Amino acid sequence: LDPVADARFPDVKMESGCLRLRSVVEVYQWKEEEHEETQKDSVGGGETTTKRYTYDKVWSQSIIDSSGFKQRYGHENTVHVQSLDPGEREVVNSTVKYGEPYWLPTEMVQQLDNFEDAKELVGKELKFGDGRPGDMMDSYEFKPNGSGWYQCPVRSVPEIGDFRVKIQYVLDGPATILALQTKDKHHEGGRTFGPYRSVPRGCCSGITESELKERRLDAAKKTPDELYEEEKCETFACLCCCCNVVSYIFAHVQMPGFSLTPQIYSAWPGEMSVKQCFNSEKSASLAAKWGLRLAGWLLLWVGLTATFAPLEVLLDVIPLLGPYLGSGLSGVLCFFAFIVTVAIATLIVSLAYLVYHPLLGILYMALTGTFVASAMFLAHALEEKH
Repeated sequence: LDPVADARFPDVKMESGCLRLRSVVEVYQWKEEEHEETQKDSVGGGETTTKRYTYDKVWSQSIIDSSGFKQRYGHENTVHVQSLDPGEREVVNSTVKYGEPYWLPTEMVQQLDNFEDAKELVGKELKFGDGRPGDMMDSYEFKPNGSGWYQCPVRSVPEIGDFRVKIQYVLDGPATILALQTKDKHHEGGRTFGPYRSVPRGCCSGITESELKERRLDAAKKTPDELYEEEKCETFACLCCCCNVVSYIFAHVQMPGFSLTPQIYSAWPGEMSVKQCFNSEKSASLAAKWGLRLAGWLLLWVGLTATFAPLEVLLDVIPLLGPYLGSGLSGVLCFFAFIVTVAIATLIVSLAYLVYHPLLGILYMALTGTFVASAMFLAHALEEKH
């Protein structure tokens, strides 16, 4: 392992045995929050918005500019440690071996998130700045405040402008990898890991094992732009625009531990069995799948509800009763949009399942039909009642 040192606190360094080193600097500041209250006018169909402001003292990872506060007097922000930038900084070791022949990519090292408090590395005080004669930067000492942070200065009750720092690291230790093994072009004779992605197998799986292996290795080397070029549709430029936007997002949203690109490329601290690894992958995939479905349905619901919003404004114009009629219609339209969008979202999921999991797709189609029929029956029953 290469030596690792923090850029803001040079004394915080390890010659070996450190995978990740993170420092978090926070400053005590005033924070302004704006609250809006909107009420409908009794005449004319308009709305009146009232704003009020509240101020709280918070630990912030950025210096808050108080010059733009609505009420600046008594809420001025200052800093007691000059030249120290708040925020989170991290150093990732670029030379990490996994066993004898394997080298871990940075993306996999970043997935090892078992951070520990680095108080043994820091000691009883943390220094910032040199304070040498002729040096423009003063020297400051941070000392433990009893809650896992190093504070400057240490007080029982912090004041505006005080700083606090937390140092954490991930030490070298056992880890579990689930990925595709490949050759490492950066280390002669070495091996590394790449993302395991699905590849076309041809009609009736008519390819040899060696050809399949080559396809998987080629797929692992593809960049997000190459993945997008492979998936985008160019047959109908206008009609495929939305699909291409989705393809671009899925190809480029790749972060340590999370990716919208279908792939297996994971690392966990400690020792895990094969079953535990795949269970973790299934859980993450399931959460991402239903999270995207829920987000898509919410956007559909909000969009359809906004489409009917002008109808509510038309009723608001009626004197005295307008605001009440508008609010009542808004609730009815919101419920109607909810029923319609749930049916559409379920239908889309059903059609997708019909391609990949026909039996499950048929079940979803049946549920969609039952939901729509129940809504229609309820509407008919209410109509007859009135």
